[in-house]
Amino acid sequence: RDLPSFPTRRSSDLSGTLAALFLLLIRWIYYWLRHQEGLGLGDVKLLAMIAVWMGLRLTGEVLFFGVLAGAIYGMVWARRAKAPLPLGSFLCGAALFVMFRGEAVLRWYLHFFP
Repeated sequence: RDLPSFPTRRSSDLSGTLAALFLLLIRWIYYWLRHQEGLGLGDVKLLAMIAVWMGLRLTGEVLFFGVLAGAIYGMVWARRAKAPLPLGSFLCGAALFVMFRGEAVLRWYLHFFP
């Protein structure tokens, strides 16, 4: 069974910084467009921590699955509740999924692109 390899320290630092900057950029663009906060700094720090542990490639997968799960949940349930939806909960669930099944899902998806 293939276990994911852990990134080196230098690539971990770079991965965490790039992931945090990416979410900060999304946060700033949203604030610029809507004049209200749409993403908390806790989500930024959480994704940076995930990127330090998992590397950029798997972090992209975590972000994709976390946002997808949050969007599905938001369309089904949170629309009625009118409450803010924490992205961090979905990022944690997606990180667990990617930790155990992420490489297999990525290989399956990439086999469509020869």
